[in-house]
Amino acid sequence: MTSNWLRKHGELLLKYSEHLPDKEDTIRITFDYPDCGWMPMRFLKNGIDKGFIVLSDVYNSFVPMREMLETIATSHDQKASIINLDCEQYHAVLSYEPVWFYEGDDGSYPLDCGIFSVYDEADKDFILDAFCDTETFIRDIYQCLIHFAEEMSKKPEFVNDWVEQSFNDEWAELDEGNTAANYIFLNKVKSEKVEEYIKYMDKWHQSRM
Repeated sequence: MTSNWLRKHGELLLKYSEHLPDKEDTIRITFDYPDCGWMPMRFLKNGIDKGFIVLSDVYNSFVPMREMLETIATSHDQKASIINLDCEQYHAVLSYEPVWFYEGDDGSYPLDCGIFSVYDEADKDFILDAFCDTETFIRDIYQCLIHFAEEMSKKPEFVNDWVEQSFNDEWAELDEGNTAANYIFLNKVKSEKVEEYIKYMDKWHQSRM
């Protein structure tokens, strides 16, 4: 028995252990509009499209992504955060691992940094790996999730399709025509923990000005 993910993961960490990049990467995620229950989620590294995974409305992937950010934001650089998303026909592994105990620091590295990676079981390989400033990563990914959820709350066809399939329990409790259904998805994505972290970091930056 072997694990291709484990082998590829080891190779990835070995690459970064031998040399950390001189500059942090920026990560953005975008979402294509869902079609027949499938929603491509695209990853951009420094503005370049690095590929996508396809989410399924059968399995809720957005809550695990929110929880991943919450783990990073609340652990104070003490925990890695790894999620295994069931995309119905295959899996995708999203991982954020803090970089601890690096040697030869010249003072230019951020206080908190980590390796973000995306493994696509369909490709049997990582479609993305990046060296990130932790605070910037949390802010950027959370902003992408919230922006998408806010836009989708304005689209009845999305609410009546994706939201009904992914969050059927909450949907079933609402009367027909109840506008609260429009905000089920947004409420699942929003995080008090992440927003508290962002406010804390804003105050910290202001105190250093």
